[in-house]
Amino acid sequence: MAFTVVVLLLITNAVVSYRSVSTLIANNKRVSHTQDVLEDLQEVNTQIVQAETSARGYFLSGDEVYLAEYYSSVERLRALIADLKEKTADNSSHRQKYPVLEGSIDERVGRLDRRIARRKAQGPSAAFDGREIDEGKRSMDAVRADIARIASDERGLLIARVAESDLSGQRTLLTFAVANGVLLALLCVAGFLAVRDVRERRLNETRLQAERDLLEQRVIERTAELNDANTELQRSNRELQDFAFVASHDLQEPLRKIQ
Repeated sequence: MAFTVVVLLLITNAVVSYRSVSTLIANNKRVSHTQDVLEDLQEVNTQIVQAETSARGYFLSGDEVYLAEYYSSVERLRALIADLKEKTADNSSHRQKYPVLEGSIDERVGRLDRRIARRKAQGPSAAFDGREIDEGKRSMDAVRADIARIASDERGLLIARVAESDLSGQRTLLTFAVANGVLLALLCVAGFLAVRDVRERRLNETRLQAERDLLEQRVIERTAELNDANTELQRSNRELQDFAFVASHDLQEPLRKIQ
């Protein structure tokens, strides 16, 4: 019974510890995931700024190197948005915000593409229309505002997940402390039971040996008594035989006289 209780406690301890560690790992993964999203959002902001900077470099110089950098930044932007949409697919609020951000980026990139086309066709002056510059600034501000809204939500989510992860860590430490305490108590109980069992076995062996010695002594005494009785019986038999012989001899003498 005691062994069964110990085994059940050990199994329970293992299950609780496993669940605590699993919860802690899951919470840490969610924290890491949120940090990855924030880093990607920062990268989106960096790439949209890089795209605009490269486009301006091309507007001013006409150098195709700036144009290649611009297209590379735009391609990177598309990949980042697709990756972010996949990472936040389980977040219903983000499913609504990313299409808005994607639309703002498309609008900004579209304006830059049209200015690039005019720069190629009409020269540097065609790329610096005052109205287009104002509209470009507005669209760029819209992109930054969309990024800021999503990042704000992610930072709030990160704070909540970090707090949850810290709580899970505390619970895990508490679980391990309790589990180790229970395990130590079980080891103490097992050691006590083992020592008690050894003592009982030794005591039983001592008692059994004493009983064996007593029995052996009784057997020896009984054997001696039987030997003494046998000797006495043999002596009595000899006396009876002698008496019978004398009686027989005494009885035979009158018979002979009568004969």
